[in-house]
Amino acid sequence: MKPLPTYALPLSLAIALGGAAASMVGLLDRNLYALERASLAAQATGQDIVTLCIVVPLLIAASFGAAKGSVRARLALGGLLAYFVYTYFQYTALTVYNGLFLLYVLVYSGALILLIVLIGSIELGNLRNYVPVMPFRRALGIFLTVAGVALGLLWMSIIVPPLIAGARPVILEDQVSQSLVVQSMDLGLLIPAAVIGGVSLLRNRPVGYLLAALVLTKIVALGTAIIAMIIVMTARGVPVSEAQIILFTTVDGLGIYFAVRFFLAIHPPGTGE
Repeated sequence: MKPLPTYALPLSLAIALGGAAASMVGLLDRNLYALERASLAAQATGQDIVTLCIVVPLLIAASFGAAKGSVRARLALGGLLAYFVYTYFQYTALTVYNGLFLLYVLVYSGALILLIVLIGSIELGNLRNYVPVMPFRRALGIFLTVAGVALGLLWMSIIVPPLIAGARPVILEDQVSQSLVVQSMDLGLLIPAAVIGGVSLLRNRPVGYLLAALVLTKIVALGTAIIAMIIVMTARGVPVSEAQIILFTTVDGLGIYFAVRFFLAIHPPGTGE
């Protein structure tokens, strides 16, 4: 692993601070999401809870661990940064414009820059040496591939039928934004990363280990946020698709299982981990 630049730690902590501030305002200011549809307002509240209480502390811990040279922490940091890019870009594009717009931009852009720097510091050729024993590699590869394909099929089932009929997707009725922001990011970024990572792991390619670390961490963080969204939506009487509940809770549970096993399997030579 190449050393991270000196600005990596302060930038990562600034991203954590920005995410914490945005989440706290979202939870304390009832007017922030007042113009949103009930469904999206409930989802934003659930995500703010998880970001503030779980993801921000994990990002801070991973930031200090990565600064100390921990490979586990560096790989986890990459997945958490991907979560911040994904989440706060959506806040800029999906939610109604509010006073936190520039904060959202700063958080996702800072996270994107640091994620690129972090990926560039990882020497793919040596990455398999950090995971000397991984008997569940094939199972993890299958999980990532199947999860990516299943999510893709879910979104395509929402998009394709109305497209063929010349109609608008029903999901747009639940949001002020008239674009499928979540679906476009999943179909364009998350799903390809999961499928390529899964197939690469099955072939024991180094890039598979990198993508597995990033996607698993993001699955756990985002999956937990989605479960919180479902709980808030249910509490507020907002209907939730049973298919989505089953899919996301299953993927999150399996993601946690594989993430724990994956990160415990990392034993870089000479680092004492």
